[in-house]
Amino acid sequence: MKIKFDISYLKVVVLISALIIFARTIGPQSTEAKIQSDTSQLIDILVMMRSTIGLYKAMNGGQAPAVDSAKEFEQIFIEHSRNFGHYFHGIPVNPFNGKNTVRLDGPAAGANKAGWRLDSQTWYFQADNDKTCAGL
Repeated sequence: MKIKFDISYLKVVVLISALIIFARTIGPQSTEAKIQSDTSQLIDILVMMRSTIGLYKAMNGGQAPAVDSAKEFEQIFIEHSRNFGHYFHGIPVNPFNGKNTVRLDGPAAGANKAGWRLDSQTWYFQADNDKTCAGL
């Protein structure tokens, strides 16, 4: 049994045009949803990290550890083991720039030099991917 496809050039052009219009209407919505999802994930990470730093300070008489490098920060919060175990298992990935590195001090947060920036004086943990996210 043979199946005959009766399709003209005009029908193909109309079909392709309809698909292009559909993709243009759906594309921006999915991009906006991705940005909203990444922002929500970023805020969750910031809350977790800031809470963890606060927990460390509470458990150590209100004192933050004196650190001279991001590596020392990681050693204290990841490798440091007290009766309660690790504070967290690893530096989370910044969903906007894909980096899981922490830089200590230097230029203001938002310089996109690392995933995160930690102010060693105030112990304020911020996203480093751009100025907007640094303000969260």
